[in-house]
Amino acid sequence: MKEFSRIQVEIRTPAQADPDVRAFVVSLANAVQPEMYRKLRTAERRYQEATRRWKSTLARIQSDPSNAVLRWRLSRDIGIFFRALEKELGLFVTNKRQALLRDLMVTKSDLGYTLRVSERFDINDIRRSGLKWSRFRELLDIKDEDEMKRCMQLLLAGKIRTNEEIRSFHRTARRR
Repeated sequence: MKEFSRIQVEIRTPAQADPDVRAFVVSLANAVQPEMYRKLRTAERRYQEATRRWKSTLARIQSDPSNAVLRWRLSRDIGIFFRALEKELGLFVTNKRQALLRDLMVTKSDLGYTLRVSERFDINDIRRSGLKWSRFRELLDIKDEDEMKRCMQLLLAGKIRTNEEIRSFHRTARRR
């Protein structure tokens, strides 16, 4: 496979365009490179398809907001999409979060938790745990990986039962 240099792009709505139209924008120096137009159009098409898929997943999440597996799948799909843009097309999106906030219409907090869940948890652990999404949100606030895993074990053992107890564990862990 051909190796690409990393080209920074932003996902924007062009001036005077339909609000749903998205364009991948690069610097003028990068715009004149051979094949750049094709890469950008390919990225735009993929992004449009992906946002439709993500919106569909979000609609399923709205009907089942405590489903952590759906959140994990969305997180993984978004991560795979942006890594593929970089690996296959050499495009690095610099305004990923802003574009996702605008296009998926989720809160900044919700997006942040969603993006992190597949980075910090394995899908099998989520399935086996049976924990609701609210519990994973609380666990994601624990930065130290070992402390987070310890807290999850206590949750699964029934020694921690509420979000407030998770927060208390987190406060105690930060003081250590």
